[in-house]
Amino acid sequence: MSQENLINLNQFSMVGHTITRFDFTNTYARFSMSDPDLKKEFNVDGGLTGVRGDTAEWQGDVALDIHLKLTNNDAVLKADMKIIGHAAASHMNKDDFIRAALSKGCDETYGAAKAAIIAFAAMAVPGERLTLPTVNFDDRHFKDR
Repeated sequence: MSQENLINLNQFSMVGHTITRFDFTNTYARFSMSDPDLKKEFNVDGGLTGVRGDTAEWQGDVALDIHLKLTNNDAVLKADMKIIGHAAASHMNKDDFIRAALSKGCDETYGAAKAAIIAFAAMAVPGERLTLPTVNFDDRHFKDR
């Protein structure tokens, strides 16, 4: 990657997360993540909304929708979450702020969502620990949205 494509992230930060929706369904079955019969459906989508500010300071919200469904015979576990990450940056141009929010901001927001889902499932689902995939966000993923 050339130097002109790099963004200085020293002034970029996530200042908090808000879970606005969390629906969890479990038929109280025991799941094994390594079970070959376990059907796994996973989707995460989102983007950046509400960009506001100027060159001195930018703010925006990273919104992610996460959908997880595990099924094995009649056993079902579903988790649907919407989480908003609040991003801020100072002394950064708008395009760099948007690129940073759609990559680093989405990464951090997904990390918070992943931790919340795994922690909740650990309390509600017997058996081994639930694992969720690593997702690497890139600003190119959200083009034309």
